[in-house]
Amino acid sequence: MKQYYLSTETIRQAYQELTKINLKNTSILFSFLILKGCGFNNIAFEPLDSISTRGLNLAKRLSWLFAPNEKHPDKCNFINPFNMAEWGANPKESLEKWIRTRLKNNIIGGATTWRNIINEDLKLNQIKFTYNYLDEIKQLTNIEQNKINLIALAIWSNRFTPFSRKATVGDLCGEFLETFCLTKPEQNIFFHTQNTIDLNYQESLHDTKEIRALIGKPDITEEWLSVQNIPDHQLHTSPEFYQTKVSSMEKSNLNHISEEMLLKLLKNYYQVILSGPPGTSKSYLCSQIAKKFDSVRKIQFHPQYSYQQFVGGYVVEKDEVHYKRGLLLNFLEEIKTLEQNNPDKQLQHLLIIDEINRANLSQVFGEVIQCLDRDHHTQIIVDGELEEIRLPKNLYIIGTMNSTDRTLGSVDYALRRRFLNIYCPPNTELLLELCPAQNGISVYDLLKKINENLIQSHKNRELVIGHALFLNENVKDSRDNRYYWNGESLEMLFNYKILPIIEEYCYGNPTQVKAVLGEKLPLRLQGEEFIKAIKDYIYK
Repeated sequence: MKQYYLSTETIRQAYQELTKINLKNTSILFSFLILKGCGFNNIAFEPLDSISTRGLNLAKRLSWLFAPNEKHPDKCNFINPFNMAEWGANPKESLEKWIRTRLKNNIIGGATTWRNIINEDLKLNQIKFTYNYLDEIKQLTNIEQNKINLIALAIWSNRFTPFSRKATVGDLCGEFLETFCLTKPEQNIFFHTQNTIDLNYQESLHDTKEIRALIGKPDITEEWLSVQNIPDHQLHTSPEFYQTKVSSMEKSNLNHISEEMLLKLLKNYYQVILSGPPGTSKSYLCSQIAKKFDSVRKIQFHPQYSYQQFVGGYVVEKDEVHYKRGLLLNFLEEIKTLEQNNPDKQLQHLLIIDEINRANLSQVFGEVIQCLDRDHHTQIIVDGELEEIRLPKNLYIIGTMNSTDRTLGSVDYALRRRFLNIYCPPNTELLLELCPAQNGISVYDLLKKINENLIQSHKNRELVIGHALFLNENVKDSRDNRYYWNGESLEMLFNYKILPIIEEYCYGNPTQVKAVLGEKLPLRLQGEEFIKAIKDYIYK
């Protein structure tokens, strides 16, 4: 199986981003991430032994400097990722010794800086974070004024990882946050995602000597930059630290249906409804799936859409009344003709119903609802005569539904139980990869902040902004297929697309709008005022 590694240049760029950090007490943040990854929190006491059993691989991900086939020195074989510009106060002992003795002693021993961050139960040899641990870390590290580039840290933590496919920026960040058990408040305080790094892969491990050369040789007598390789026959089985990864990254995207999974569900259950807020790629998914079928029909329902239009019925044209087949009967007739003309092919057919909940579904489908159970058939009157109707097993149906439209009723139960319901939430992580930061603004950060505030304000997961609003062809660069939102284009999108949606969610209530967007952004600012207000909104 082919394996991919992050390229040397990508890791070099991540290193350069991390060395821009100007934090105080960097060892606190380094140790804190290890503790979080070990499962420590401010709710329940956890045994200190967890640091020794779980902490080594987590610390290696953040700080290890040697490839698995390199002979590493006994000292200075790791470095604090938040203090890589020079060796300075970095630990000189081996990583194993630092994890198993020094780290634990720093936390519960004489290090006064930890006394307001953790609570101890020395009798049971357990600790947990204090209720205000984040306030203490903010004060000790000055991190709110010097946030860490999450993308750079996620890349750095995967510099030795073999991947079974090329992971995206969203994959890397999602996996990092999950592995180190970082909560939403912690993410908001510690990180920004202004991406300036080119994510590239190669088929071999990065040049570890080049990265160590960037750091510089520590004050030890042992060879450090160029070390001998361990012969293959002496290599031990790769530990968890070096094992191929992607499965855990897939977990971070479980809420977002893939084309492959949607197709599999369709083939097994015949019809599905994609529901979710506007701008969550429901229509895009349909268009991509449609490419895999031999014939496709698409219809958009609306409140006046009728049984006569969908199935068939008598209509008045000029001075005559006559029977007219609807879209469904015409499509079934077309399918029948295609099957007769292609007897040796196993054809697949798809009906897409956009905005399926805008019509009165019981009236539109009528008795045809029974036919959605593919083993059933029914009879309908066609031009005065009874005609049997059944839906073939190679006809599949996708409906889309805007779950924020508060003017509509719910889908009829008889119909709903015959459809799988797939919820499509906003996929903000997609913007990390597709929308590079411009003018110091990451639209990923912007959308994340808006949606968090909307959910906090309205207590409703439906009333959010979809990611697809930021995937506008007008700002797409055909050379790399990414979307570049400069100040002017972002200003227009925000003032005339995003802001009206938020105003609608808030019923035009200025107080609610300000609760979501702050004081300045609802004013439809322009130029430098807009850019400054956006940055203040996201990053302060």
